[in-house]
Amino acid sequence: MTELESLRRNIENIDGQMAVLFEKRMKTVEEILKIKEAEGRPVRDSNREQQLLEKNLDKVSEPWRSSYTEFMETVLKLSRQYQEQHRGSREKGN
Repeated sequence: MTELESLRRNIENIDGQMAVLFEKRMKTVEEILKIKEAEGRPVRDSNREQQLLEKNLDKVSEPWRSSYTEFMETVLKLSRQYQEQHRGSREKGN
């Protein structure tokens, strides 16, 4: 196996782990939505999102910090969209 093939295999493994973690995250997002609905809370919590970004940013080295922030902002946006869509489908009786 060449070095390139080895590195590509490593990326495939990492991406597979990220897929598993993404699904786990989204299942947790779904559970959070149930609590938010029961308590009448809004989907978006900007303070919480900022805390999440700040809490883990020190775990990422330069030069990847800004890319990590962008990545997490996308993940948070997807989480909100999922909650909004899920909440909307419940309100419509689906």
